[in-house]
Amino acid sequence: MTLTAAVLTAEDAWRLGFAQVRGDLAAAQSLAAAAATLAPLTQSGTKSGFGITDPLQLSRYEAAFATAWASDDLREGRTAFTERRAPHFEGH
Repeated sequence: MTLTAAVLTAEDAWRLGFAQVRGDLAAAQSLAAAAATLAPLTQSGTKSGFGITDPLQLSRYEAAFATAWASDDLREGRTAFTERRAPHFEGH
């Protein structure tokens, strides 16, 4: 796809696993709202890995995840899971 600029139909994207949800604008907004509740440091770390073209940039990505793994949010996520409740992440 990347090398040939091939365009996928929505059905192809779903079949090949490039789409997580099928639907309309409301479904996309619902997926975005669900993603917004996830741990912000983990979300930020994941985003920092997008577009890395130079292996030297990996240190930024690794540092972001080291920060997430040492965070209060990690402890909150584990505690919330154990207590069977929704986590309350604060981004630190």
